[in-house]
Amino acid sequence: MKTAKFLLTCLLVTFSFAAYAKSVNAQALPARIRSYLNTNYSGWALNSVANNCYPKFKRAVVIGDFDGDKKREYVVKIAQGQRGYFIALLDRRGDYEAHVLESLSIAEMKRTGLSISRRGEKYIVDYDNQIYGRLSNDAPLIGTCESHAWNRIYRNGRFQ
Repeated sequence: MKTAKFLLTCLLVTFSFAAYAKSVNAQALPARIRSYLNTNYSGWALNSVANNCYPKFKRAVVIGDFDGDKKREYVVKIAQGQRGYFIALLDRRGDYEAHVLESLSIAEMKRTGLSISRRGEKYIVDYDNQIYGRLSNDAPLIGTCESHAWNRIYRNGRFQ
């Protein structure tokens, strides 16, 4: 009987900690981003699951300067129901402009990671010929871990 109570207590503490950690991560996002997600993706949750990936690809949020305006901008990986989304949120005078970078099934999302490449890093321009360029701004890196991930580069008002 004591063992069952102990195990039940351990489970409750674990679930409480997981719920607390989820809320702390979500609260780390600016209020306007949380508000946008609550309005447009009711029931959303940050999701860092990326099966078989290195830890640097198991992120739910990356922060950088994606459009070169020297402002703090975000890419979030969220789950809503049976869909997963990678959404870039660019700072526009205190508000945020949203760009959906990927929309996937939950199963696909569990195999897809999120990381970031920093300004000045090399990236592949032409995969077949292995031509490299240098990033002029930070860029989210999304894909099935390191071997099949591509930078989403912001140019001319959109991510490419």
